[in-house]
Amino acid sequence: MPDTTVWQFAFAVDDQQVFADSAVGGSVTGNMNVGPFRVEGGWHTLTGLLDPKGLVPEFLESNNRVDLQWLWYPPSVSRQSNAVHGAPPRIGHGPRSNCEAFLFSRDLRYAWIVAAAAESPLDAYDLACYVDYVGPTQGLENLAKRTTLKDCNTSFVVGGFRDDNTSIYPALSDSAQNGPRGGYRLYTDDDRGRQSDEPRATWDGLLSRGGALAHVYEAYFSAGAHYHLELARLGGNGVAAFEVFDPNTGLVHAAGEGVASMSVEGTAVDSLEYVPSVTGWHSIVVYVPRWMGADSVHYGFAWTRDQNIVGAGLDDPVRVNELAGPFPNPLFNGCRFIVRMARTGEASLTAYDLSGRKCGTIWSGQLPAGRNTITWSNSRGGFRLAPGVYWAALQVQRWESRRRFVVLSP
Repeated sequence: MPDTTVWQFAFAVDDQQVFADSAVGGSVTGNMNVGPFRVEGGWHTLTGLLDPKGLVPEFLESNNRVDLQWLWYPPSVSRQSNAVHGAPPRIGHGPRSNCEAFLFSRDLRYAWIVAAAAESPLDAYDLACYVDYVGPTQGLENLAKRTTLKDCNTSFVVGGFRDDNTSIYPALSDSAQNGPRGGYRLYTDDDRGRQSDEPRATWDGLLSRGGALAHVYEAYFSAGAHYHLELARLGGNGVAAFEVFDPNTGLVHAAGEGVASMSVEGTAVDSLEYVPSVTGWHSIVVYVPRWMGADSVHYGFAWTRDQNIVGAGLDDPVRVNELAGPFPNPLFNGCRFIVRMARTGEASLTAYDLSGRKCGTIWSGQLPAGRNTITWSNSRGGFRLAPGVYWAALQVQRWESRRRFVVLSP
């Protein structure tokens, strides 16, 4: 009597079924030449399933599933590339996590960054950066850092220019393995044109969902010195943030490992006082924490070393000079600055534009020791500042400190 058992069989790539059919009889044969199916570079699993629903009684069920894992060589991505990719593969059940991988060949003269953002706020993907490709069987080796993309945030891995790895392999995977499966954006870049060993540096940048997801800077800071970092949102509908990474804790870092970070809401200009623990090149990343409802942000970024020759603890208002403000910032018609003088002496407060051109003197004269308030009106005082971004520089003999501020249209 012929065997009339109906056998179902299926094939899946990365746990996603790509083919299913059925056959009658004890010998399961059929035309299984289907496809093609697009598979990106990285680790992937091909699964063969016989009787996937368990409809046929058997003495041995364990041999009804076969998993074969292989690695396609990761395709190259170029500097400053931003591309939308489909949902990365689920991590699967193989000896290694499935992933979609790429190769970013970096220039050893520059710091590097790999940034990614999920397109849907409901997706959570993993971004891992490896530094070795051993071959199609062993695959990606030597994990540098791992981070998570969620809530449409920008997550990143950054490496200092002294990192001696020339090949970076970003790998994306879905560890949650449930819920919506939207795509993601991947951006790779270096700090070309954004590095300085000067005590004062200013930059303007544009981050956008379809362009640069993040910018990496490198600043040469001295241990124990006092630095003032400022970030201003000049336009767009995004929110800017930055992190500073201490080279003493390693040459490669992931988002959230910075020794100092801040965010800027609206058009505010916020400042951060930073005292490095080690002398050397510090990586700084400016990025948009969350792209939900945002398309771009135009920002200004700067750092200044306060050359305070009085030489005292920064928390001692009697022994050090200090400039704070202006308040408010941004301003429309006027503001006030707080100046703390270590001792009575001559001081000048001057406005400059971003090119360094002097726009006018806000105040000049002798100030007594202690706390002083300087009030300035943009409609009086001999000069008027057009809407834009400026520096306010306080000079007391050889000591100077600068603060960035924004003038808005009244």
